Amino acid sequence: MGLLLTTVEGLEEVTLAEAERRGLKPGGVIRPSLLLVEGAAEEALKLKTVDSVSELLCSFESGDLGLRALRHALRECFRGISREGCSGRVRVRAWARIPGVSRRALELVAARELSRVLRVGTSPEAGPTVRIYLCSGGRILVAKQLNDEPLHLRQYYVFKHPHTLNPLIAAALPLLAPAGSLHDPCCGSGTIPIEYLLARPETLAVCSDVNSEYARRALENSRRAGTDVEVLVADLFHSPLAREVELVAANPPRRQRCSYVH
Repeated sequence: MGLLLTTVEGLEEVTLAEAERRGLKPGGVIRPSLLLVEGAAEEALKLKTVDSVSELLCSFESGDLGLRALRHALRECFRGISREGCSGRVRVRAWARIPGVSRRALELVAARELSRVLRVGTSPEAGPTVRIYLCSGGRILVAKQLNDEPLHLRQYYVFKHPHTLNPLIAAALPLLAPAGSLHDPCCGSGTIPIEYLLARPETLAVCSDVNSEYARRALENSRRAGTDVEVLVADLFHSPLAREVELVAANPPRRQRCSYVH
């Protein structure tokens, strides 16, 4: 099955590597944040660095980017889709990545043509979602989203820090920097060590936070995730560690940003 994956801008190569580990065949990267792969949807939905997985319904290029030409092109695209693959009521979402083309106009045109050709109802509240991407070079992708909720949402959160790092970014760390031991000195919700241990359970993971309530909640999140994170209360600049670690990774407080240290 042809699949369209979305990720965080900048993680495309990491996500592609993770997809290959799952047995998915890479089909290309469309920057920013889109990947084409071939393989089982069940495996794609297990990826930790993707936010959505969609079945690719059609892909084509349009030399004319006027709305009239786009309408005719989308109509031909929808004519090649079986009604079984897109039935009932659907929600249409569009992304126009070319200056001068309105996302909203593209969305309305696509919704009208989808209703006209496949006889399906469209509504902003209905699901599943049909995604329309107008990319540079006039390439258009049409895909049906397979996940109901965004995949970056994690079920282990008992508590979520107001400035929690996107879990997709945290999940990329064990792929980018595999290590036997890890310390996050300002852990907040514990996202970095939790995601690290979910990928590499053999790693020794320690995290700390100056706020005792955040530290307590990070421990709760870790337990709910089924990971064994050692959580300490400590100031960022006064390390409580009694041992060396291979990797220090952190999402520092917004007003005191510093670089990741490896």
